Formats: sequence, structure tokens, C-alpha cells
Amino acid sequence: MENNIRIEKKYTIPMDIFIEGYKTYQKKYVYPKNYIFMGIFIVLAANFVYGAVKSPDNLIAYLLIMICLAMAFREWYNPRKVRQRVTEMVKEMGEPVYKITAGDDFIEFSTENAGYLEDGDNDFDKEELPEPTRFNADENLKIMEKQDYFLIIYGKSVFYIVPTGGMTDQEKEILRNFDKNAA
Repeated sequence: MENNIRIEKKYTIPMDIFIEGYKTYQKKYVYPKNYIFMGIFIVLAANFVYGAVKSPDNLIAYLLIMICLAMAFREWYNPRKVRQRVTEMVKEMGEPVYKITAGDDFIEFSTENAGYLEDGDNDFDKEELPEPTRFNADENLKIMEKQDYFLIIYGKSVFYIVPTGGMTDQEKEILRNFDKNAA
């Protein structure tokens, strides 16, 4: 075991905090790109509407208007559908117990006990829990604090939600200042 561990805490993620944390992640990394594409498709649709008004017999313009509007709708709808599917998947898992370990220059996440292993309706053994995931402090690691949780993001595609319920003020302060202290 390493001697520079500053936090070692087990936790579960309540569903309402998971949903809120996932929305926060999407607002930061998913929605901006989607809004740009929605804007592009709407501008293209407006351009094709202008073309259809100037030349009403141009059937391709009407088809392109419908395609652009459908693509804009898809950009709006897909993140919500993904969030719903991920939320359903997390609900099916039950309430796994996670563990966060933070040292001076790393954060590690592991699964201590997966809720879906306890019901006996599967083929998994406790030995098949995923290996711990470790992130060293660098520019790719970002920590966002919200009222009820920390959102720890590595890169743009990996994130962890750590509820603040049950954390001491000292533990919260360590996570708040992790990336500042590690540099």
C-alpha cells in the first residue's frame, strides 16, 4: 500500500445524484457539439426553404428541408435517449459499492461490491470485478464540484461521480484542491 494516500472512501451513488451528474457531464462535453450541429442543420434547412420559395417546383429542396430538420431533431434527441438508457442500465446494476483512493498525485477508482452480483441471477463471480482505474494528476484530469457531488473527468469521455454525502470537510477540501496540489 502506498504511504501518500490522503483519502480512501467507499461510497454508493444514489440514482438522483447519478442522473444529475450525468446531465452535468453532458452539458459540458456533449451538448455544445450537438448545439453546433443543430444550428448548422437549421441554417441549411432555412437555405433550402429560401430555395423552395424561389423555385416551388424544386422537389429536392423539400426533401432536403425534411432531412435537415430530421437531423437537427436527432442531434437534440440522441443525448437524452442515451442518458435514459445509461440510467436504466445503472438502475439494473443495483447499488454497487465503489471506492475512491486519492494520493498526492493520483486518484484511483474501484468497484468493491457490484450490486448485480448479489442476486445470483448471473454468471459473474466476485473475482471478476473490474481492475481499479488509476489517473495521475495531469492536464487531462478535471474536477468539478457541485452541491451534492464531485464530477471527476479524465479527458472528455471518462467520468466518475462521487457523492459528497458522508464526506468530511477535510476530504472535500482534498478533492477540491487535488489538481492544484498535485502540480
